Amino acid sequence: RRWTELQDVFASDCAYDRPGYPPIVGIEALCRFYRDVRDIDIGRHDVETVMVVRRRACATGRFSGFRRCGAPIDLRFADVYALSGQKISTRTTYFYAPLI
Repeated sequence: RRWTELQDVFASDCAYDRPGYPPIVGIEALCRFYRDVRDIDIGRHDVETVMVVRRRACATGRFSGFRRCGAPIDLRFADVYALSGQKISTRTTYFYAPLI
């Protein structure tokens, strides 16, 4: 919940595509998303794999925690990143979840 530290990891003009939400553009919008919009209240990422090739990276793993309504959540994820210098310029998240 150290939202202001996101600017140390993400570029100021970052873009984030996440299922179920419109694209999030800019560090201020990203901080607002995590602080006020995201359905997840609290949880933890267990990263299983990280791959980096030139200016691209990918991470896979499992997230477990709780939604804002108190319901538990446990799912696998994959994130794909584009890097600009030492910061993330784009992020796309994919969830391994049953089809609805």
